[in-house]
Amino acid sequence: MKEIFWISVFKAATFRKTINSLKVITSLFLSKILKQNFVWGTPFIINIEPTVVCNLKCPQCITGMGKIKRDSSFLSYKLYKQILDELGNNLWYLLLYNQGEPFLHKEFIELIELAKQKRIYVTTSTNGHFFEREVAVERLVKSGLDSIIISLDGADENTYQKYRHNGDFKKVIKGIKLLAYCKKKLKSKTPKILIQFLVMKHNEQQLVKIKRLIKKLGADRLLIKTFQIEDKNKALSFLPSNKKINRYKNGTKKLNLKNSASKGCARLWYSTVILSDGRVVPCCFDKNGEYSFGKIKDKSLKEIWTSDEYKNFRSQISRNRGFFEICRNCTQNQKIFF
Repeated sequence: MKEIFWISVFKAATFRKTINSLKVITSLFLSKILKQNFVWGTPFIINIEPTVVCNLKCPQCITGMGKIKRDSSFLSYKLYKQILDELGNNLWYLLLYNQGEPFLHKEFIELIELAKQKRIYVTTSTNGHFFEREVAVERLVKSGLDSIIISLDGADENTYQKYRHNGDFKKVIKGIKLLAYCKKKLKSKTPKILIQFLVMKHNEQQLVKIKRLIKKLGADRLLIKTFQIEDKNKALSFLPSNKKINRYKNGTKKLNLKNSASKGCARLWYSTVILSDGRVVPCCFDKNGEYSFGKIKDKSLKEIWTSDEYKNFRSQISRNRGFFEICRNCTQNQKIFF
């Protein structure tokens, strides 16, 4: 998992986090060995979605395509605090993003700061259009954010615009430079700047160029990521010809994934996703919240985590992953970053 700086994650170790993790891992292995559903502890990795709203219209993103079937909501600070008050002491890793653009949330910096008070490793992912004012960028650096993934799917404006509709290549480039400058100015090692390059048919020849570009920008790491298809009818327009950087088997109309798992999912024991409206769903592939186990404002996460609905879902996945639509496009057993 190239997007995670594990040494930094484990530096925040506490006795309570360690004990909770041991409970979770033990229950996972016992569930597999004994073919029963044991659920001990609480998740130590969580995705929390600040908002489902985005400023771009990317043609293979469910948000950009207008296929999100839930309200355009923003996570309330009160609800977020409730989540961290309950689980924060057990959390190792918080992914403060899901669908939508996190920096559209007016209290986004405050969300980061609250998590850092609880010694949680925090990362986010952005399209990079919100780093314009030096004062604001300095505050982001001072917030304690550990790493930030910035999407840059082209080494020039023309290539970039082919996928990032409504995007501004020059603004993103300028913003990355400003972020790197502010880190240096404040003598901060964080946030680690990760440039994410989605490999598609129109940009697969730019891998060498993008590697050169990120060195000039002052980024810490390049994440070359395989492309996910939402609209299968347009798959051939986007999927690269290079088989090594294609998550699907070439020549199949069904777009079958390489190395797709047929049974089980360890993530259901150690991680979960909380949508901006407070609903708890199994993972990031449930983009529309179709498999919601309840709302945080109605129940504690512990109650939801150990509920019969969640347990039944884990059991069904253990028997047959193909039973659920969201699992058919899942890349759990794949290498998606290069």
